Amino acid sequence: MSGALPDVRFPPVGRCIYCGATSARPGGKGRLTEEHIIPFALDGHMILPEASCDSCQKITSGFETAVLRGGYRPIREWLGMSSRTKGRPKTLPMFVDTDGGGSRKVDVPVDIYPVSLLVPVQPVPTLLRDRFGPSPAANPPIWARMIAGDSAALEAMGLPAAASQMLDAHACFRMVAKIAHSMAVAAFGFGSFEPLLLDCILRGWDDAQEAFIGSLPGIERPRMAMHRVDLSPPGWSAGEGDMLIAKVRLFARYGAPTFLVVVGRRPPSG
Repeated sequence: MSGALPDVRFPPVGRCIYCGATSARPGGKGRLTEEHIIPFALDGHMILPEASCDSCQKITSGFETAVLRGGYRPIREWLGMSSRTKGRPKTLPMFVDTDGGGSRKVDVPVDIYPVSLLVPVQPVPTLLRDRFGPSPAANPPIWARMIAGDSAALEAMGLPAAASQMLDAHACFRMVAKIAHSMAVAAFGFGSFEPLLLDCILRGWDDAQEAFIGSLPGIERPRMAMHRVDLSPPGWSAGEGDMLIAKVRLFARYGAPTFLVVVGRRPPSG
């Protein structure tokens, strides 16, 4: 499965795709909840029914919220992306430095707000450097592009043309890991691969995750689709390849970098 992402509801999984539970809560209580492969708040409408227990859903919701209501909130509001909150905000907060070394909050109308797209960048995953070669990165750096903003209107308000935006890079990597893992389950089925991303998804980012999650060297051309997820090799279910790899590109329409993710290994035979 690859390319631009359609609106689709897959068959129910019947297991938590993260911990394997068959019910929402211990003791067989409650139905598993559905999972959006791309978050709903990023206009993701590919859905895995009966795919997450309550405990794992709480974890994944936590890091997704850190990204979607943090560094990605301005671009989400500017694009009018999906929201479960009734009504859209007419303003967004902008923090401006003051002469005393502090900052003050100014509510700026969404239609003139200086929106930047931020994407964290990592080296190629260590498991793939023999295929793609190393790429320099550290800490990790943030790729940034100004997407929108009315500099004249901001100047008239006495505000700078750019806003200081922050993105939780490690939460973003965990969100990408969740996207890649859930897409692989949707494409090939639960249990079709030995998952390598569960520690990152459920426990958090550490240096060990650099083996599995990184960035594709260089920047691909912008695409018509907002987001793309490509899985390779395409013949995985027929026995092709030993590692299952995903390319995840959020905001592909705006020329954002591509995440390169080692999703899993072929399960041991027998």
